[in-house]
Amino acid sequence: MNIKEYKREKGLTNQELADKLKVSKAYVSMISTGRRVPSRKLQVAIDEMMLEGLKPRDDIGITVTAERTGDREITIKITL
Repeated sequence: MNIKEYKREKGLTNQELADKLKVSKAYVSMISTGRRVPSRKLQVAIDEMMLEGLKPRDDIGITVTAERTGDREITIKITL
């Protein structure tokens, strides 16, 4: 899922997402449209925000867990 899809799924405006990430609305717009690439620090914040809503899918026997393993690393474990 990319940031544009995430905003649509959560019903967020550029301003609301900018407020959550503590960046400008214009910067979120540029990232959403591919005109800018977020800094590593901001990308980690975006990844963590998007992973917050990830829930295990018991109906198909898949469990997904996410754990921050360092300043710039997130480990995602998928168990079937």
